[in-house]
Amino acid sequence: MKYALFFNSLIFISPICAYYLGGAKLPTLFIALVTIVYLVFGLRKINIYAGFYPMLAVFLLFSVSALYWQDMRVVSVPIYFYVALLLGSVCTRDDVSDFVDLASYFMLFLCIGAVLSMFYVVLGGGPIFTFPNPDGRLNYVFFGTMTNSYWSGLIRPSGIFDEPGAFSFFICAVVTLRKIYNKSNNISWALLVLGMCTLSIAHVVFVIFYFLSERPDTRRILVMFLILFLSFLLIKNSSSFELFQQVFLNRFQIGDDGMMKGDNRSESIFAAIEILMNNSKVIIWGLSPDSYLNSVEYMRSSGLPEIGSNPLSQLVRMGLLLSCVYYTVLLILFSTVRKGAKYLAVVGFGMLLLQRDFIYVVSYSMFVVLIVRASMNIETNKNIESQ
Repeated sequence: MKYALFFNSLIFISPICAYYLGGAKLPTLFIALVTIVYLVFGLRKINIYAGFYPMLAVFLLFSVSALYWQDMRVVSVPIYFYVALLLGSVCTRDDVSDFVDLASYFMLFLCIGAVLSMFYVVLGGGPIFTFPNPDGRLNYVFFGTMTNSYWSGLIRPSGIFDEPGAFSFFICAVVTLRKIYNKSNNISWALLVLGMCTLSIAHVVFVIFYFLSERPDTRRILVMFLILFLSFLLIKNSSSFELFQQVFLNRFQIGDDGMMKGDNRSESIFAAIEILMNNSKVIIWGLSPDSYLNSVEYMRSSGLPEIGSNPLSQLVRMGLLLSCVYYTVLLILFSTVRKGAKYLAVVGFGMLLLQRDFIYVVSYSMFVVLIVRASMNIETNKNIESQ
């Protein structure tokens, strides 16, 4: 089952899959059918509390919304979430632990390729070829990574994913599972430090939470500082430094409005609040199914501001009826802090979901299910030996 988890968590989301296979629907359906075959022939048993009941609850919520809007498309929205719940509920603790090991080495491979490609571009290299992302943005392919964020002299690597923020998210998701399953901190820190090449502010935030979850280790801190310092020196003495400042360093500056320049969520949050205040019906039922099925077109045609992904996006688009699933996930993740500082990494993952509320998107849904399930059984996971 570790390979089913691997493909559903890290491969099907890739634009490579979209470009060559037409998307994630058919591969995900295949995974679901294989899982059902395992259940039918008694090769696996389903945990009804972790799988069937949550699936039923989500299905009922979306069915009520579909009846209200007279739009049956609504029922299909959480299809990847259903599959993630099904797959997660038939996997054992050892299955997930094996998957975490496999995912860790795969992401480490991607991180090394990303860092080498980044320095290659800093030194004057260029892309090998390009192809379009599903959203229409151009993907630049280098020898060790690809990205849609490319300037002459600098890139923000995205591994095999559609953009750097997604690459950072999946690195942090794997590291979160590593923390819960008591895996080697050395590999976790290698992933986080190398993942800094994404130049993602959210990545920096997660690293801070992960650092706070750790016992102080002077040697590891010195090694990390040395690696980052040497990398900074290389960029500082290159022609790409000014671009590096604009793309990354300047985003930490405080602007005249008192907000951090890299904060691209506050404005959309205020827009979401305004929408909620102007229409009380939105709080329960959301704007319209089209607001999440065809978001950009709907917002433009309605004259509403694009609210992007922020903590209130699901409430505005789907209403409390459907967004309660998302907020329940956040509540579970944030509540793990009461189990001790060690699990601040789980809280850090919750912080990532505040600005990436994609719990019904392929791969994102799988990691959400795995991390929530593991977070609710942390006491059991503490007994897994460190590897």
